[in-house]
Amino acid sequence: MVHVMLSSSRKERVFLRREQDILDAALSLFAAPDWEQVTVEQIANQAGVGKGTIYKHFSCKEEIYARLAVDFHHQLMRDYRSIDASLPFDQIFRSIIKVSFDRLLGDPSCGHVSFYCKRGQFVERLNPELQTTFVQMQAEFDDFIASIMAQGIAQGVIPERPVNQLTAALEATFDGALRMIWNQEVTTRLDMSVDSFLNIVSEFMMVGLAGLKH
Repeated sequence: MVHVMLSSSRKERVFLRREQDILDAALSLFAAPDWEQVTVEQIANQAGVGKGTIYKHFSCKEEIYARLAVDFHHQLMRDYRSIDASLPFDQIFRSIIKVSFDRLLGDPSCGHVSFYCKRGQFVERLNPELQTTFVQMQAEFDDFIASIMAQGIAQGVIPERPVNQLTAALEATFDGALRMIWNQEVTTRLDMSVDSFLNIVSEFMMVGLAGLKH
């Protein structure tokens, strides 16, 4: 009986390790500009497994996207929660922006996949279990941001407005800035360094929040 349990445990470890190898292989391929064209067969070749092995772990390529997005979300939330909550609101807010840009620009493969997975139609195509996971992820993020915004309101830095109103423009500004960097518009069309651009964007977001009317 003990031998069977050990054998089962070993198989599970091998299964999970192979699954991580598949995810790592996918990430390495998703770094290319045409990452959406990467096929399951290419991922299998990169991971050194058969195509059929991929489907033992993931029912389709979009499930690979989803798993990468979930893992990225957990990493980002850990970074957010490591920020000192006792700091003044403006320092916390700027730290959140910096962490977000650092994560997404430091790992463009995960960044591209995470943005792809934000599409409503993408989530609708997932199985019920993954749909629930994405709903929970969004709720966790929303709750965290709501708590930070509540601090800013309490400190009188930003006006008392519904959180969805406060974050809508912030998200649009952040997403737009990220796409400009990914499209290389910042260094070519604007002739700016990425660091200078990010400083301006962060300042714009902070000033925009503080300048909203009640």
